[in-house]
Amino acid sequence: MLDPERVTVDSAQDVVLLDLATIAKLCHELRNPLAPITSAVELIRLSHRGDPVVRRATEAIERQVDRLLRVIERVRDLAPQQAQLTRAQAAQNREETTFRRIAIVDDSKDAAETLAMLLDSAGYQTATADTGEAALCLCESFDPHVVLLDINLPDFNGYELARRLRERTGPRPILVAVTGYGHEDDRKRSIEAGFDHHLSKPVDMATLRSLLGKL
Repeated sequence: MLDPERVTVDSAQDVVLLDLATIAKLCHELRNPLAPITSAVELIRLSHRGDPVVRRATEAIERQVDRLLRVIERVRDLAPQQAQLTRAQAAQNREETTFRRIAIVDDSKDAAETLAMLLDSAGYQTATADTGEAALCLCESFDPHVVLLDINLPDFNGYELARRLRERTGPRPILVAVTGYGHEDDRKRSIEAGFDHHLSKPVDMATLRSLLGKL
């Protein structure tokens, strides 16, 4: 069994021969299926509270998901690293608002629907879209306070969608990138494209709840 803490250049020769862009793509594709798995596990736990068999099963799944995530991070770190970029951002003063309507944009139906169910169970109002064009229409009709937005979409990418949403007149939603691209360069690019926050898949629900609670 592969130990995430012992992934080295010698044990991953095929990976380190790839360029940075290919490694980033590989990590993204490996992260994507973990998003609906993580959300589904949380839903199972919520719907079977107190069941010891379900608790042991979901804990086992979470341990294996965490193990795979650590392998992905170690593989990614084998690539040559660019200078670390600062994460500091100027604090933004926002009017006190209850952010309840959340749009989820993801071309993975499973990822979008399971995340929507989790947020619905927490008291939020959600709506989903699976393309950039559908997301633009959804934002006109649903008028979300927050948009959780995947970067890879079938018609145009999330950076372009963020730009278009920023050009809309009227109240602007908080844009949160939710993507398999989790490198510091990817975070910087998200902020430059107009995103307010950047989360890596699979999204930790405690982190997402904390973020939403601060908006």
